[in-house]
Amino acid sequence: MKFAFSITLVGVAALSACGGVNPVKTPNSFIYRMNDGVLQGSYNPSGFSTEQVKLYAKQYCSEAKLASYAESAPGGDGLVAFRATCRGEMPNGHAIILKREDGSVLLESTLSKDGELHFDQKAF
Repeated sequence: MKFAFSITLVGVAALSACGGVNPVKTPNSFIYRMNDGVLQGSYNPSGFSTEQVKLYAKQYCSEAKLASYAESAPGGDGLVAFRATCRGEMPNGHAIILKREDGSVLLESTLSKDGELHFDQKAF
């Protein structure tokens, strides 16, 4: 299990460093960033619905609820940009959402909490 965790962590780090997930080319994935109380990212509507994006976006809100959510019309690249805030606090960091072939979804994140770096995974 530790081996798989290390590989996943390396994969997330590599994707993050390279800007790796490209929702135009891979509509079943997207990244959002959390910084100073604002969460923002973009997704491909052929892979995710607004309701799904809201579900994954609120996962790191301390009260598990969004205070605000707004999105743009699809841009020239077909992506929908979104911006949200949480009810309560949220850590700084980023999350990668990956829809698997079996329909399940994996959310992987790297977060900064209390001056420490944390890695988290959630499955849906």
